[in-house]
Amino acid sequence: MKDNNDLTTSNKIEIAESASAHAEVRLEEVRSEYQKRKIKLMKISCMVIIVSIVLVFATRSWFTMSREVEGTGANMTANDLVFEIKTVGSVSPNGNILESLGYKDGTPITSGATSANVGDIKWLLQADDDMADAGLRPGTNGNLNFVIQPVNNDSSKNLSINYKIELTAYRLSDDMKAQIADETQKKLNGQNYTMPTVTIDDLIQLSDNTTDTNYSKAIDYIKGHILFFKNADNSGRVYFGETQTITFNSSENKEIPLHWVWPDTLGNMVLTGNNIINVCAGDEKADLISHIQNNPALYFYSNDLDDDMLENGKIKSNVLGDDISDYYPTLNLAYNDADQEIGVNIQYIMIELIVDGDVVGAE
Repeated sequence: MKDNNDLTTSNKIEIAESASAHAEVRLEEVRSEYQKRKIKLMKISCMVIIVSIVLVFATRSWFTMSREVEGTGANMTANDLVFEIKTVGSVSPNGNILESLGYKDGTPITSGATSANVGDIKWLLQADDDMADAGLRPGTNGNLNFVIQPVNNDSSKNLSINYKIELTAYRLSDDMKAQIADETQKKLNGQNYTMPTVTIDDLIQLSDNTTDTNYSKAIDYIKGHILFFKNADNSGRVYFGETQTITFNSSENKEIPLHWVWPDTLGNMVLTGNNIINVCAGDEKADLISHIQNNPALYFYSNDLDDDMLENGKIKSNVLGDDISDYYPTLNLAYNDADQEIGVNIQYIMIELIVDGDVVGAE
């Protein structure tokens, strides 16, 4: 069962200002196809419950980790930094994995918060066999709030901060997948079972230049399907690898929220109607549609797209515009199949928040 604030979609699609008889006929076809796709997704959800360790990411595994700072040329240490990062979170049950990768738990500051005193925070999303209902999956959303705290309380100075988010994806080894599948089946059969402990040796890091196209495409799909925004109303899109800059007085703490959304279907992003719950509206929605149009490889399973929908590697403007009622069934199929590729090929994703900054003179 989804939380009340999770994204939902209606089984009825209404597209505003569709006046012609042809459009009405096409819209009825869209409704029928949309319902079929939702039924198919429900079947996929059932499969996810059965093999959830492979297909489901767990939101309850958000936690903070920080890499120990070691300078090379500059000999930088944690004590040289001019700020601390705090974030609401808890120690991960898989902290041993990240510790093996060179990360450590932050130092407790207050209840529910940690501080690394360095410029690097990690959140790990993991597969979990008990996360079928609460996992990170299409149709969910949440918040990651962090606070920049200047080390020196000096109202005569400002702190200029740059931050960006990066993605690292992992898959389980085939041997670990098999072990988990065996124990999951025992659980479903009502037998005694013991889920194996995943260690760093069981994870295989994936990269953008991996030779396996299935994995590299799945990484791209994550970058298009899990959206990050600066605000809870889904305004101010934050793209992976894109630097954001803020400046504030050194006597103040600066809270920076990151709101994430994984839209349930493509309709949440591109359709308009009384029964459509959109991810965002107005100029923000127009910008999102433009990004989808210009970056189809981040949103759509390419094998599903017809040649007449593309031009120079981009979605034609009419496909997501005036003629969307004709193309929506194909587009939605391609979007949902991309979601499926994420679940099949990737078991863990790590979101990295990278922050750097310096003291500047106050105005």
